[in-house]
Amino acid sequence: MAKDHFVPRHYLRQFAVNGSEEIAVTHVSPYRFVGVKGIGGQCQEVDFYENDEALEKLLWTSENDLAPVLKRVSLKAEFRAML
Repeated sequence: MAKDHFVPRHYLRQFAVNGSEEIAVTHVSPYRFVGVKGIGGQCQEVDFYENDEALEKLLWTSENDLAPVLKRVSLKAEFRAML
């Protein structure tokens, strides 16, 4: 059984500790601070995409291909069309 991210890692990287691949992790209810953990193991559930290969491919593309571009755009505020 594969664990799927229900929050894409490129969103979680906004909260990275000192530019690392780690974030501060808490449990919401009841509240409990867990500590600093790797992004790769957070916000996952087993078979979250319910074996939907098309959705998996779309999300993989977003995670791996678009995330660096989105990060660059948001950091530089380059919101006009890129040619």
